[in-house]
Amino acid sequence: MAQVSSINKFVVEDFNDDGNLDVVLAGNLYNAEVETPRNDASFGLYLEGDGSGAFDAKTMMESGLKIVGDVRGMELITKNGAQHILVAKNDDWTQLIKVN
Repeated sequence: MAQVSSINKFVVEDFNDDGNLDVVLAGNLYNAEVETPRNDASFGLYLEGDGSGAFDAKTMMESGLKIVGDVRGMELITKNGAQHILVAKNDDWTQLIKVN
């Protein structure tokens, strides 16, 4: 599931509070060369870590994560104790995702 499109950015954090690091990744590449079709199949992906180096890819329906666009930057931010992922996209609005 992580290979459906290019990956441009990822954030590593223990998102589910189980003591193991997890990964949120996003990408796509809209401005490809003329002879190369654009990479636009990714809606972002949540990878749940098990602590041994293995990750379980969660679908959009399982995780609730949906990042549409040509992602160029992602940062984990915390405000008033709540975590959010700020997503910057090429030629598009920024997206703020609350981590539940």
